[in-house]
Amino acid sequence: MIILAFLLGLAGGAYWALHNSNVQTYLVNKLAVQLSERLNATIKIGKVRVTFFNKVILEDVLMEDQTTDTLFYAQTVTANIDSLKYRKRQVYLNRLVFRESQFKTERDTTGEFNFSFIAEALQSPGKQSAEWEIQCHDFDFFSPKSTFHDQFDQNNKKYVAHDIQINISDFSLLEDSVYFEIDQLTLNDNQNFKITELQSVFTSKNKMIELAELNLETDRSNISESKVTIEFPSEKKDSLQMLQFDFVLNNSKISLYDISQLVPALKGMNQLVELSGEVYGNIDDLKGRNLILNTGRNTSAVLDFYANDISDPENMYLFVDLKRSQTSFQDLSRVKLPQNWGTGYLSFPESLYEAGIFSYKGNFTGFLTDFVAFGTLSSDMGILTTDLSVRPEQARQVNFRGEVATENFMLGELFKIKNVGEITFDSSVDGYFNRDDQSVAAAFDGEITEVDFNQYNYQNIEIDGILNNRMFDGLIAMNDPNLQFDFLGKINLNPDVPVFDFRVEMQKALPGRLNLSENF
Repeated sequence: MIILAFLLGLAGGAYWALHNSNVQTYLVNKLAVQLSERLNATIKIGKVRVTFFNKVILEDVLMEDQTTDTLFYAQTVTANIDSLKYRKRQVYLNRLVFRESQFKTERDTTGEFNFSFIAEALQSPGKQSAEWEIQCHDFDFFSPKSTFHDQFDQNNKKYVAHDIQINISDFSLLEDSVYFEIDQLTLNDNQNFKITELQSVFTSKNKMIELAELNLETDRSNISESKVTIEFPSEKKDSLQMLQFDFVLNNSKISLYDISQLVPALKGMNQLVELSGEVYGNIDDLKGRNLILNTGRNTSAVLDFYANDISDPENMYLFVDLKRSQTSFQDLSRVKLPQNWGTGYLSFPESLYEAGIFSYKGNFTGFLTDFVAFGTLSSDMGILTTDLSVRPEQARQVNFRGEVATENFMLGELFKIKNVGEITFDSSVDGYFNRDDQSVAAAFDGEITEVDFNQYNYQNIEIDGILNNRMFDGLIAMNDPNLQFDFLGKINLNPDVPVFDFRVEMQKALPGRLNLSENF
């Protein structure tokens, strides 16, 4: 913006000195020196031409950064002037056109951007006596080129965007405030990212930038009627991580593929998410409020969240409060995971795909590699309550530990176990799920209040033991009105020759009431 202010000021000075080349040269050089001193950078103009009575052309406009490298260059800058009030230091332009312009931005090894000094100049409070009030109805960039060299990135990446078109109107510069409307912006980096349309109202004041009425389209995403606010750190020494931002999204569709271009740790993901709500904070302290999302065929959620240090997903602390959500295992299995996870997609035991749509209310707390799931899951299969610590391992194993309770849960139907019906139990568990063979092994210590087997409802069963696939090793104490016994030992049905090693103390058995067979 300060570049535009400088160019508009130069154009206004040249117009005022239309018939006096000496004055014209003096004004142009004076404006260049003033702005150079203010920005501590070099600004050069190759040639100034005045045509007709309201047109000024600046040729070979160059602005260097504070290391004397090129920051901005334009072959020509043409200004159509409506009016100029030199004593009041006011200039009004009808149109400003940039041709064959180049923006060369970079971030050095310390994380400092080469254009930071411009933002600092805009943030300087108060109006100096030599500053101008400038307004422009419309300006355009033709054939601009933009490059960005990120030396701070360990891969020393370079980005080039050739196919850029920009149309801006109602530009106004007054004291420390900048205002303009982006009527159209398109961009193509000729690689993986393309903006097909961007429209917004831009405002900058002091240390804050706002993009209101934002509409943005890429090949994969669509953001509509949203707002972005960015607040720069108060001190120059503060890192980019302290930059504060606030996104207010309204009925937007966002592709995780586009997000992964900005957050490389998510590379490989491509899920399309419909999203509304507010995301605010900074990279080290990010919050989400009243977020409403929809994705897949049956997945939706209303949630708040807090994330610490999203730039490092492996060590990121996350808290997600799901006020309301629903999904299915079919939807979850279609979520493509980041490439560096090496797992492709989420996978689950085949039997879980029969669970249908289920809802969940609760929260997740911790890290992606070690979190606690506390909440209630409800589906046509029944109700499941969890307070579990979950630790996914790179060896395709998910460890879990905590408390699990069910109420009228259709265990047999879910896992295709013949003659088993609903179960209600409350137990501590400590085990793992193997994603390769989809087996589950766990130690249980709890009580089965009731379970249906062969159309009989067994009650009051205490369990303390290990269940591994089709092997049980431990204690079972049955205190049903029609069956009472204590079991201690091991039953293993996994080998070709089953293993039985146990002791049973029977206190009561009324087999005629247990529906064990047709003979009773």
